[in-house]
Amino acid sequence: MNMNNLNINNWIIKHNLETLDYYSESETIFAQANGYFGTRGTLEEGCSQEIEGTFVNAFYDTEEIVYGEAAYGYAKNRQTQLLVPNSKTIYISIDGEVLDVEKSIIENHSRELDLKTGIINRSLKWRTNTGKEVLINTERLISMEYENLMAINLSLKPLNFSGEINIKSGIKRDKLNDIDENDPRVSGELKYSLNIYDKYCEKDLIIAKSKTNNSNLGLITSIINKVDNVIDREIEKSDESTDNNIYESINIKVVENEVCNLTKYCYYYFDKQDRLENEIDHKIKDFRELCKNNYGYYKESQEKYYNKFWENSDIVIDGDNEIQAAIRFNIFHLIQSVGKNGKTNIAAKGLTGDGYEGHYFWDTETYVIPHFIYTNPDIAKKLLEYRYSILSKAKDRAKEMSYKGALYPWRTICGEESSAYYPAGTAQIHINADIMYSIKKYYEVTEDLEFMISKGFEMLLETSRFYADYSDYIEGRGYCINGVTGPDEYCALVNNNTYTNMMVRYQLKFLVDFIESLKANDKKLYNDILSKFNVKIKEIKLFEDIYKNMYIHYDEEKGLIGQDDAFLNKKVWDFKNTPKENYPLLLNYHPMVIYKHQVIKQADLILSMLLIPENFTYEEKKANFDYYEKVTTHDSSLSECIHGIIANELGYEDMSYKFFENTVKTDLYDLHNNVKNGVHIASMAGSWQCIVFGFGGMRQIDGVLHFNPRLCDKFNKIEFKIRFKGRVIKVSIERDKTDYQLVSGKNITIVNNGEVIELVKLF
Repeated sequence: MNMNNLNINNWIIKHNLETLDYYSESETIFAQANGYFGTRGTLEEGCSQEIEGTFVNAFYDTEEIVYGEAAYGYAKNRQTQLLVPNSKTIYISIDGEVLDVEKSIIENHSRELDLKTGIINRSLKWRTNTGKEVLINTERLISMEYENLMAINLSLKPLNFSGEINIKSGIKRDKLNDIDENDPRVSGELKYSLNIYDKYCEKDLIIAKSKTNNSNLGLITSIINKVDNVIDREIEKSDESTDNNIYESINIKVVENEVCNLTKYCYYYFDKQDRLENEIDHKIKDFRELCKNNYGYYKESQEKYYNKFWENSDIVIDGDNEIQAAIRFNIFHLIQSVGKNGKTNIAAKGLTGDGYEGHYFWDTETYVIPHFIYTNPDIAKKLLEYRYSILSKAKDRAKEMSYKGALYPWRTICGEESSAYYPAGTAQIHINADIMYSIKKYYEVTEDLEFMISKGFEMLLETSRFYADYSDYIEGRGYCINGVTGPDEYCALVNNNTYTNMMVRYQLKFLVDFIESLKANDKKLYNDILSKFNVKIKEIKLFEDIYKNMYIHYDEEKGLIGQDDAFLNKKVWDFKNTPKENYPLLLNYHPMVIYKHQVIKQADLILSMLLIPENFTYEEKKANFDYYEKVTTHDSSLSECIHGIIANELGYEDMSYKFFENTVKTDLYDLHNNVKNGVHIASMAGSWQCIVFGFGGMRQIDGVLHFNPRLCDKFNKIEFKIRFKGRVIKVSIERDKTDYQLVSGKNITIVNNGEVIELVKLF
């Protein structure tokens, strides 16, 4: 982004709108959401450069995937998050002249996003062609407490006249955005878009009803306008064959130097189409109740929510104001975007754009959930409950693939596999182990046995049954997992991807250990759960045998762990003669060219060093990091954060900081030149990991917190809080010391640089 347009401090991002250069990028930066729905930071009156987008989490449609040459078991249907009606729209006119930010005479036009509250404040002075001047201010929030609600407060102050101003406030159906069909990272278009099939007015309330074509989902979009000094108001419906919009046109009386206000309440709710019609009256009643409160009520509610959130989640950095602002910006977008109801998850672009079609990936469990486990574990639980809600479809997918148990989809919204390119989709069976890893960490942090019994165990068991069936015992090697793709999508359909094998081994040990703990502590519960899921002793012994005899490829000659069986025997990619503009490689080379070389898209074996550190000696980490880093392109935004964490652990301070800086600034500074398509949620979460797991050196091993802090010389001090087993621990890292403070909870033992210390609450 052109940073000349942005003024950034620790909490406020100010955008100078005197010029609309890089405007579409700023729409992503100023996007607002609450996990249920979100809207891009477009202006209420719009402009020609906008990439408008309002999205409701998990509101999607499907369409058959057309293959030129299909095969059994390929994903059948696309799932695409839909652009829903834009309820922000407000047009202002004086004497028939409409405010147009590109053509009107405007001064002092700017907006501010307050990360402390999630509220956007915009102000400008407009002078009409006849010389009338008015100060315009808007505040906009999407409520964190009331998931269906957005509120906009518009104030008008005429400076040199009294008279009438017209406000046209409504619901607008926006056009689909232009896409790059050659970039698989951005959304494609469905053949059919969302239909507004009914729109009407009930007294002061406007309602638009929409429905999908194939997914049987229906949506209510509704607004209520509360206005001072109304002269008259009427409803305007546009021609359905053109734009299908509906507005309320309101003439208001204004007095020179006196402020006149409009508060616009916007409401979104969706359900299965066949249920929605029966719910509309009830939901509209709920909306009317919400509108009884004034804008100040919701502003105060928003401030209270975020005060509590930042108390748990803030990271304080002394020494670099840009980094400080960027990490807060990233944490802010995580809480905005994450589903919190157990029925939704968090998309790769959050609710800020239509990239990746709004799909949920392994990004959630591997990158995002760690942040919430240690700061807001209730949200982490809801994300895992979403995975439980689609377990039946994961079991169906495993059966379709001719295996037992459950196989979670690589990319999905509704629970079915939506990845058309299976070598970089379904073949990434490590998705099961990634989810189970998060369950294990969540359980260790929260000791939530009820969740494990009611949901976690079944997921753990069924995905383990898949792995037991998929793996093969090979004489002289042990259990092998062949024909899969690991995190590195530049190496597809390989044998024994080490990350996958290690994660499966880790999962199976977790399962066996959990069963043994039940047997030791609650024999009745042990018998009940084994009976409920038909678990035989023979099956438990098989799980144990697999994890004890899982094959890990080690190249004795090179002294390296192989990323897979064949990787170290391939020709190294010609990095020296690959021009910069040819990166990312996936946009410029056929997969067959990439797959035959030693070249890595993103952290793979290096990631397992972070997730399962006890599997590696320091010497193994160093030797393998030194080798694999040189052949990694970091063509994925998920990569540099992981390499930065391990680089810090190995003492490569400059490399570590560079990776961290690239990660934390990815979106706020538009380092990849694609922020207009939405934020990079996994990278944002990765920046949190860089601080806590990197500079803080935190690892959770066998249910115990270990810290090996190493602060780079760019910073004077870093502070963050961790929630762990009912405690809140404040960590303060300086260059020559680290302090741990038990803020709440019972005394607890941690490990700092190998030394066991007990934290005691002082007051």
